[in-house]
Amino acid sequence: MPAGQSAEISLPEELFQHNVHPAYLTITLEQRGKVEWDEGTYAVAWTQALVSQPTEQGLVNGLGSAQSALSTNSTKTTISVSGANWSFEFDRIRGHLRKWTHNSRSILEPSPDTGLAMVPGFWRPPTDNDVPQAAPYWKRFGVNCLTNQFRSLNGSTLEDGSVCIESETFISPPVLSWGWKCLARYTIKPNGSLSITMNLQPTGAAPSTVPRVGLNLRANSDLQAARWLGLGPGESYPDKKIAQKFGLWNVDDIASLQTVYDIPQENGNRMDTAWVEILAPNGTGFRASPQKSTVVNGGTGSLSWTASQYSDETVEAARHTCDLVKDDAVFVRLDDHVAGVGSAACGPGVMDEHLVKVQDLTFGMVLEPISS
Repeated sequence: MPAGQSAEISLPEELFQHNVHPAYLTITLEQRGKVEWDEGTYAVAWTQALVSQPTEQGLVNGLGSAQSALSTNSTKTTISVSGANWSFEFDRIRGHLRKWTHNSRSILEPSPDTGLAMVPGFWRPPTDNDVPQAAPYWKRFGVNCLTNQFRSLNGSTLEDGSVCIESETFISPPVLSWGWKCLARYTIKPNGSLSITMNLQPTGAAPSTVPRVGLNLRANSDLQAARWLGLGPGESYPDKKIAQKFGLWNVDDIASLQTVYDIPQENGNRMDTAWVEILAPNGTGFRASPQKSTVVNGGTGSLSWTASQYSDETVEAARHTCDLVKDDAVFVRLDDHVAGVGSAACGPGVMDEHLVKVQDLTFGMVLEPISS
């Protein structure tokens, strides 16, 4: 087509028939002839446009269709909910999920520090841009050392056969007079999926912002591969994502998700994700996706995530890449809100629109097992 002219191109009708995931139109401009520095076709520029949004009905369809009667067992310290080949164990002393097993394989495991496999998370290792202002501000409020204080935990069976575990905890620094009242609702369905809804209410003299809001998961170290539908293949943050494409991506090694900086710091986040799968070599693992219904209560209805064998504490303490030591676990973060990175090491900080404000918030995630 000559320069300066326009034309209409019809899109295939089947593009709008699938309402489970977002659909994007990708337009790529390529060099007509070969260039010396590229053996293949050289892409001059590309752009994407969202052409179809998923519907709520499409999103709630889980991976597993097998249904089984649920069994609940309570002790003084735990509540276990199990099906034919899986089980979830909740800690009655700490108020959150302690363990998840599927097909005799451990999926999520308790942390030696917290005794839990999944907890609300608000901290991330500081970036070089966080060091001048943001990190000292957050640490002054103790965002880096929040503790989980138990209040209550109750279980009930719903009409559809699902089991609901509701807990209340208070998440706060050890000595400061502020924190989040955390109301967690865990719904275990007969197909073995876990729906998580977190309602967070800040109290006291809280900071105005935090690095992120989401969940910290400790997964089995065998889960070394990742597959996701979202921005990729590289890392992305609210103010650092235009260079990434929405698509279906996969890696065979969790280590390849890391962006290696000379000084270890926060890295490897992926934004605008419809779902992510964390998998073992034999294809077993789990899928995580956001609950779109929580967007009306302050949640984004989107998913940001990271996966690494380095804990946040290890990354933050390391001064050189040789200081990084892998743990015997995969640390997964599933976030509803993530702060931008800005340029405060040599310029302005994060723009206000890319900050994570401390306010009443409800967000949700869905975890589903994957079998080989």
